[in-house]
Amino acid sequence: MQHEMRLLIAVSDLEWFKTNFPMFKWEAGDTTIKWNANDPDEVEMAKKAFDAYKQKHPKALAYRVKKNDEKEATGMKEFDANAEMIIMREYMVKG
Repeated sequence: MQHEMRLLIAVSDLEWFKTNFPMFKWEAGDTTIKWNANDPDEVEMAKKAFDAYKQKHPKALAYRVKKNDEKEATGMKEFDANAEMIIMREYMVKG
């Protein structure tokens, strides 16, 4: 079963992520990382990307989302390889 993690990254972070995770196609805006929950190497790489994003953006928000029910989202602090989808976004304050 294929799972995907979406990272929403700022343009200013793009070069850092490209350098540290060249195996992923990083783009400004939405970047999708897919992994098979039964493949330890893919899970490890997705977890590293998740952790790196959280480290670079300590206030980033991460949510576990069910693909078929967009109204249900649960906040999460750690990577879960069995989540259907994880959406991460840098914390933003209205100004």
